[in-house]
Amino acid sequence: MSSTADADEVIIDEPPMPLVSRSSNDVLRLAVAVVVLALSILGAIFAAGAIQATERDVLTFIGNVPRSIENFVVASIQVGCIYAPFILVISMVVLRRFRRLGVVVVATALTSLALRAATLIVDSNGRGAPPLQLLSPLLTRGLRSSTEVPSITYVAVTMALATVEGPWLTRPWRRATRIIVVAVTFAHLAARDSANRGLPVDLGIALAVGWVVGLALLLALGRPNRRARARDVITALAAFGLRAAELQVVRPTKGGGRAYRVRCADGDELYVKLTNADDQGSHILQRLYRFVRVRDVGDEHPFWPPLRAREHEALLAFSARETGVRAPRVRAVGSAREGDAALLALEAVPAGVPVSTLPDAAFDDQLLGQIWTAAARLRGHHIAHRDLGVGSFLRDGSGSVWMINFEAAELQADDALLANDIAELLTSTAVRAGPEQAVRAAVTALGAEAVATALPRLQPLALSRVTRAEAKQVDGLLDDLAAEVCRVTGVEPVPLEQLQRLRLRTVLLFFMSAFALYALLPFVADASTVADEVRNADYAWFAAALIASALSYLAAAIALVGAVPGRVRFSTTVVAQVASQFVNFATPASVGGMALNVRFLQKQGTDPPVAVASVGLDVVAGFVVHVALLLGVVVWAGSDGNLTIGVPDATAVGAIAAFLVGLLVLAVAIPPSRHMLIDRGLPIVKRSLLGIVEVARRPMKLLQLLGGSALLTCAYAAALVASVYAFGGGLSVATITLVFLAGSAVASVAPTPGGLGAVEAALVGGLTAVGLDGSVAVSAVVIFRLATFWLPLAPGWVAFRRLEQADAI
Repeated sequence: MSSTADADEVIIDEPPMPLVSRSSNDVLRLAVAVVVLALSILGAIFAAGAIQATERDVLTFIGNVPRSIENFVVASIQVGCIYAPFILVISMVVLRRFRRLGVVVVATALTSLALRAATLIVDSNGRGAPPLQLLSPLLTRGLRSSTEVPSITYVAVTMALATVEGPWLTRPWRRATRIIVVAVTFAHLAARDSANRGLPVDLGIALAVGWVVGLALLLALGRPNRRARARDVITALAAFGLRAAELQVVRPTKGGGRAYRVRCADGDELYVKLTNADDQGSHILQRLYRFVRVRDVGDEHPFWPPLRAREHEALLAFSARETGVRAPRVRAVGSAREGDAALLALEAVPAGVPVSTLPDAAFDDQLLGQIWTAAARLRGHHIAHRDLGVGSFLRDGSGSVWMINFEAAELQADDALLANDIAELLTSTAVRAGPEQAVRAAVTALGAEAVATALPRLQPLALSRVTRAEAKQVDGLLDDLAAEVCRVTGVEPVPLEQLQRLRLRTVLLFFMSAFALYALLPFVADASTVADEVRNADYAWFAAALIASALSYLAAAIALVGAVPGRVRFSTTVVAQVASQFVNFATPASVGGMALNVRFLQKQGTDPPVAVASVGLDVVAGFVVHVALLLGVVVWAGSDGNLTIGVPDATAVGAIAAFLVGLLVLAVAIPPSRHMLIDRGLPIVKRSLLGIVEVARRPMKLLQLLGGSALLTCAYAAALVASVYAFGGGLSVATITLVFLAGSAVASVAPTPGGLGAVEAALVGGLTAVGLDGSVAVSAVVIFRLATFWLPLAPGWVAFRRLEQADAI
């Protein structure tokens, strides 16, 4: 879309920008707000005394204000709070801002609901409520009665509206909204002082709830697009004496910015990179993620503002030119749009073509020689490029190679970062020219010793996102590249350097433990009662629970043998099922155990597709048997005089069915989920159905499959029955079995290894719901999990090691 600037007569070719935008900065702000809310809730639960003392100090301070001044200020704010909603609605209707009015209504409703949830989590005794007990009262129970004006809900809603509407206001009005939030908070505290009553939740929680809801809506709906544009580039260049005659958008830059090709009035051509504050957010998230997860890769500055980032790039581009590297000359670097954006103007490379777009045949010794010569000059002056893939090179019309993209470069880089550059460029050139030619060119330019330093860094974590994605497309590229480096340089293979600072498993275990603690916290508050229950338990029943747990591995082996069309050694299959318990400790939803079974069957001579189908069939059979047993136990338990099970209401069933259908329609409507269902889900279902048909033709296999699955479920149920009876629980076998079947179904969708936390919460909640004492329920579940989850880990590790030594997995 072209237009002509009347005043400056500058030809501008720039596509229109969308009216709203979304920034990664909002994701970061939302994450911070969620952390603040979580800390506020934890503080209210575990540090209620300190919070109450702080509240008393604040109220004492307010009480020191002269009563006449306080009454006047509070009364004025209260009158404003009463009329403000009406004024806001009327003004939006008059101005025809119906979309913003809808946002206000949604923000108000969501904030009220979120604050209600916070009220249920933090009750009057400062104790947490189990997560499974929140859903029902959340929809039916309101906040505690409060007659303060403004109320605690009013404070939270004010904070939410100030957050979500702030970006749409001018700067003076944004300052005014902050003042309004402070005034409403002060008025609430003063009204509370007058009423001499406590808050339903701490005031900090209310403000945090409003902040979270406002940021979530802002992220979902977007903020006004105030990014700098072509006109701002023209104005900024004019400040450096560069008069633009024609300006054209070349491409979006990494992170959402834009690049422009500018022809000046004197005939010079410039390449201008424009970065807004919102655009820099993507770099913040990426660098912050790498800073947390990976070490020794140079990501020390994740929070650089745009201007400093462009100044850094200009400095490194200038330094690279001084080393003899062909790099574009810097013409201007500075702010645009009143400091909200930054630009870097470079001389355009004549007829420059990105090297990454050249065909593989173009990567001959001459081109690779120029690329590696430039890399050698940077290395000789201890400059690390830190993004040294072929995408950081241009070839001009004469065939010369230029180096670009210095935004991540480092002066006085250490040996690790210099080695990282070699590993990056080796991988990127090997994708196109092959390992032999890439290594030969590198050794010619750098020498064998320098190239050998890259060996510990030839791993995905050391590579940039683009190079890592390219390397994945060539099977075994990094291994072949490392072998070629060793062959050419004559060095022995070296272990890869440990770059991972924080493992995903460690993070998962931390959150699993926190969730388990939170789920059991309300029930284990009186630990002495639970300890007394355990000491007085009947350990004969605990032995029965252990026997039932051991029986479950025999049952799992029987079911797996029945799912495999061929013959499998039963004793070794039992060992594999014990080993799967150890593997499942590190993976959610028994994914590790299924992967181990697939590998085990392959080692037993089963074809890989058949092994995958067999394990899938085993899972499907377990699900079918579980549902069938659940329906049967519902009837059995319903006939029990101690438990009445009513038929679900037709409206509730219809609502659930409508929700499931709507969820399916939504999954089909969204392209990524639709492709996942079609490309991954349907083939699995087809293989499972074919497996069922194949097994159905062999009655003994079908009996093993279904019988083993039923025996597995019954063994776990028997372990829970024995655990409850160990404490003299007065529940029938049918009732306990029903709790296990329902609880395990709920916990099976938990994204934690072994259902840690979810299983405990579901079973304790189910047992207490059918009338078992809380301390007895907790004690029984502890014994149950000890017998079926924790104690089998040790023999599971032994079984896993035995299978490894026997080359059975």
